[in-house]
Amino acid sequence: MDQLVTHPVFGYRVSYRRVLEVQARRFGRYLLGELPSYPEFRTR
Repeated sequence: MDQLVTHPVFGYRVSYRRVLEVQARRFGRYLLGELPSYPEFRTR
């Protein structure tokens, strides 16, 4: 969970723990209609 990866949408390095938080927030915004689509995060 502490390994750093590059977030595909934002391009900065974050831990998998932070990716989960960011993706949860983005999914919430998608459900509320604030984002037109939900770009998923895929691991290798």
